[in-house]
Amino acid sequence: MKTRMMFDIKNYFLNNSWQNIFFKWSTCFFVGTLPLLLKINTIGLWLFILSTIFIFKEHNGLENLKRNKKLLIPLLLVFLMFLIGFFLSKDILRVQKDVGRVVPLFLIPLAVFSHRKKDYNLKHIYLALGIGLFVGMVICWCNIFTSILSRENYFKQATYFFNWIYTDWNLVKPLDGHPSYFAVLIVFFISALLFDKRFAKMRSNRIVLFLVLFPYFLF
Repeated sequence: MKTRMMFDIKNYFLNNSWQNIFFKWSTCFFVGTLPLLLKINTIGLWLFILSTIFIFKEHNGLENLKRNKKLLIPLLLVFLMFLIGFFLSKDILRVQKDVGRVVPLFLIPLAVFSHRKKDYNLKHIYLALGIGLFVGMVICWCNIFTSILSRENYFKQATYFFNWIYTDWNLVKPLDGHPSYFAVLIVFFISALLFDKRFAKMRSNRIVLFLVLFPYFLF
């Protein structure tokens, strides 16, 4: 088994360029860090954009962008509106911050649409999202357990596990994120497991499917 695994790894590196490997791993890292701290996800974002630049020619990026121009033109117009606001506004510092926030929202679709659909391994991307969500959930739950055990009467404090003190904003506070944003990502991941054909084999084993989904539904 070990020999077989080593063969598969060697075969993987021989049959893929380093640019393609970097693209696949950076894509999964970017998606996997979406539920986590913004600083970590920002690193993932720029790695994904960098990998897109490296693989742009190999994936015929310019042709792909031309095919998706109907989707990109509205995004470009919105971004231009922010730039126009930069020249018209008197509060330059505020506009600079707004433009800085909008730049990734323009770069991400630009990078995504420069690839073909077949360039993405969607199953790996969904799994990366699920792993990122699970890591985020563990961090949040560990924060709750630490809070419970730090109280003098921790048995009484444990009864608040599903109350406001440990839910909503307080639940995702360790991630410095928004509860609705985290919830949408969970719904997206659960929907992929339940409806995407790539997970048909997992769905055929209901016990495994239940065990996988249970912590996400609980959260």
